[in-house]
Amino acid sequence: MKEPKGSCLRICQNCLFMTPAPGLQIPIPVCLNKFDQEGSPRIVQTFWTCNNFKLNDHLRKQIKQLDENTCLIALNKGCFALIDKEDYPKLKNFRWKVQGSRNQYAYTARKKKTIYMHRFLANPSVDKVVDHINHNTLDNRKSNLRICTPAQNNYNASGKKYTTSQYKGVSWITKSKKWIVTIKQKNKKYFLGYFKDEIEAARTYDKKAKELFGEFAYLNFPSDYTKFS
Repeated sequence: MKEPKGSCLRICQNCLFMTPAPGLQIPIPVCLNKFDQEGSPRIVQTFWTCNNFKLNDHLRKQIKQLDENTCLIALNKGCFALIDKEDYPKLKNFRWKVQGSRNQYAYTARKKKTIYMHRFLANPSVDKVVDHINHNTLDNRKSNLRICTPAQNNYNASGKKYTTSQYKGVSWITKSKKWIVTIKQKNKKYFLGYFKDEIEAARTYDKKAKELFGEFAYLNFPSDYTKFS
């Protein structure tokens, strides 16, 4: 974040993604799309700006994450977690912090034991994990939490951040100048072919992932499977 250059309109105060944090006596400006930290609500200053700026016309109609059933709970480092409003009373008396860099999790410590907010809310058995369906690990609304096995949780992982392709399961082969698609289930690796088009390759991965992993599949194009539902 930095002070604005050029047009005085390009500041957080006028941005589509800035909204006051609900449930607080003194409104605090929070950004839902801060540059390099997308998906994690962050405290901002109204005079800041960033590369994700988008002029706001109808902010409160367009920000769908914060509705009458949702609220934010403050963490450290200027972070917030999204929770169901009905869960706020059971969380408000703990001092919640944020942990992690790429994937951030809300946690607290009680009697030298780390307690993660998503596990506290979902209450899984010790042999299960809690999957964040939309991959925002600070979105701890119950509709986004899914109890599953470690293997199922891995199926929904987005894959390595830095690869030759922006899509999961797709890699560039320099020698053949084509995209190769592979997918792995347990100890079995599937080769799905070579493709000239990267998007076609990514959709081929999605089709096989949906077949193998069902609802836990990480999809490069999830809208392909939800637009008719």
